[in-house]
Amino acid sequence: MPKPRYSVETQGERAWLVIRIPIETSPDKIVATLGELDNMRRSELSPRENEVLDMILDRKQDKEIADALHIALRTAKYHVSRVLSKMHVSSRAELWFRNQ
Repeated sequence: MPKPRYSVETQGERAWLVIRIPIETSPDKIVATLGELDNMRRSELSPRENEVLDMILDRKQDKEIADALHIALRTAKYHVSRVLSKMHVSSRAELWFRNQ
């Protein structure tokens, strides 16, 4: 079995221990696993957060989300922030990319 390589990656004040292990599997299986992981994360969202997630994936902006849900813009921004955090992504673009 190949030896794992360890490293620490940082972004701002966050740090991650990264373990890299060479594997012999197809990229399709890895992508499927990411999809399964996202499904598990999605199940942790509240019903309102799932609504917001669907709107984010439909490329709606905060103002459009607020108007559609009849909530304040600040509340919509809060929901978007919580969804991104719970989905473990740092931007809408990353979320869109992972859910193509």
